[in-house]
Amino acid sequence: MVDYFSWDRVGSAVVQVLPCLWVTVKVVFFANLTGIILGLLISEVRIKRTPVLYQVVTVFISFMRGTPLIVQLMLSYYFVPRLLGVFGINAVRWPKLVFAYIAYGLNQAAFVGEMFRSSIEAIPPGQIEAAKSLGFKGLQTYRYVIIPQMVRIVLPAFGNDFVGLFQGTSLVYLLGIMDVMGRANAVGTFSGHYLEPYLVALVIYVIISLILNLTFSRIEKHLEKWR
Repeated sequence: MVDYFSWDRVGSAVVQVLPCLWVTVKVVFFANLTGIILGLLISEVRIKRTPVLYQVVTVFISFMRGTPLIVQLMLSYYFVPRLLGVFGINAVRWPKLVFAYIAYGLNQAAFVGEMFRSSIEAIPPGQIEAAKSLGFKGLQTYRYVIIPQMVRIVLPAFGNDFVGLFQGTSLVYLLGIMDVMGRANAVGTFSGHYLEPYLVALVIYVIISLILNLTFSRIEKHLEKWR
């Protein structure tokens, strides 16, 4: 009888795959950190239509949103070292994870930047003018008027994007990175049984996605009380 499934192999896969969740968490963290920082700058350039930068940012957003993430990941891994080499920086021996941070970070910047832009533009202009009339400077207006309202508006879309990013990091194993999917694939290759490790990976992604959805939902409800 062919041994298609074994709970023992499931238990073994859990022990081997679960610790690699930390790698996925790091990619998600650095990608979102980069996305938020660059996204704020991108949204500012798009709103103010800063000459030259506006055109550059528009092309960047079109490229990042119009090409598959796997293409961006491969470009980061194969093209960035050559680009940096032109400036005398040897990136050939950099950890593969760094190129994953770059690819996912820039991808997030494009999407988050557009979320921030649309959220800021949804704020009534009169509130910004009122802040200026009260003597608020640029950073003060952002801190006390724009950002609090922007967060409430952008949170639902950002939450969905966050969950999508977590699931999308499953592609990093194509660079040989031992994340959840990378380890599941390695366990399957070593044992000759792919069902159990992939099932474990599936359960991990489902559970974390549900937790993230619930967390963002709770935050949204909490913010609603402060309106």
